[in-house]
Amino acid sequence: MPPATAHILQPDNTLWWTSFESPIGRLHAFTTARGLCRILFRCSDAQALERLHQHATPTPERNDTGLHLTRLAILEFLAGQRARANVRLDLGNMRSCQQRVLEATRDIQRGSTATYGDIAQRIGLPGAAQAVGQALGHNPLPIVIPCHRVVAAQGDLGGFTGGRPAKIALLTLEGVPLPQSQPTLDFE
Repeated sequence: MPPATAHILQPDNTLWWTSFESPIGRLHAFTTARGLCRILFRCSDAQALERLHQHATPTPERNDTGLHLTRLAILEFLAGQRARANVRLDLGNMRSCQQRVLEATRDIQRGSTATYGDIAQRIGLPGAAQAVGQALGHNPLPIVIPCHRVVAAQGDLGGFTGGRPAKIALLTLEGVPLPQSQPTLDFE
């Protein structure tokens, strides 16, 4: 299925958003004419708009109809019906190194994990695992760029922007075996 394009014909400086329920709670998707630029969760609509305002100048316009294909792609991805959430991404405001980290992370297959060091190797910066962790800590598109699949080399789950319960829930949804020291948690 081609990337969602219902919003592409709008002016370039417009920001649209939608929110919807998912297996890990309410998700908020924000997009520009170039593509999906931010996903927020673990917050209300009002909190998502307030958090986004800290990172964006245009006032977002709600567009549930225009972002229907984006919402569908994310939900099918979470349900395991797609290997990748095939939506256009807008990573234009990021440094080149962070874009490379996010692109390498997006290539981690469903049901598997990679370490921060693995990602550093993939982008040609061996020994930069900590820098990879920092870049992933600022991932504006968790879930679609599956930073929940990146774990620490010692077997620990590592961090996640949405919190450890969300990381555990996402990995569990994908059938990833958790380290013995990590309890399975329900995400609320």
